[in-house]
Amino acid sequence: GMPEVQDYSAEELSFARDAFGMEGPLANYKANGVAVALEGTDNVEGHSSYRMNVTLPSGAIHQVWIDAHTYLMLKYDRKVHTAGHAGTVSVYYRNYQTREGLTLPLIIETRNTGQTQSDKMVIDRIALNPRLDDAQFIKPIGSKHRGATTSVNQPASQG
Repeated sequence: GMPEVQDYSAEELSFARDAFGMEGPLANYKANGVAVALEGTDNVEGHSSYRMNVTLPSGAIHQVWIDAHTYLMLKYDRKVHTAGHAGTVSVYYRNYQTREGLTLPLIIETRNTGQTQSDKMVIDRIALNPRLDDAQFIKPIGSKHRGATTSVNQPASQG
């Protein structure tokens, strides 16, 4: 069957607004209305690091650890509230490699406080500025949305 497309809940929308993607909250932090304060130094997985409090425009405060030698992000913590429970999600950035002038982590691991399992993303290919078809970014035709079936006009193919 067709996938069911649902709007974000208020909680999911808040979480998404505070997400900054792979570049993290420090990229263009001033332009994005983010305040940063150095809180101290720590050791993260054997790396000397700077610990910073990052205050987002929403008022949420996250912590970021930056490698003291390479200045690359090692860890990022953010508070979450799901199903009435508060916790912390930690994101670890590992195995940095430089490709086509960009230094990127090829392993990104996400772990919730108190859980032994984690989600690990391993990047095995990087494509810079690939051509993307606009059709990849539309709602699927006939998808269910809030209990109703909707159809979406496909863009005319450009040929």
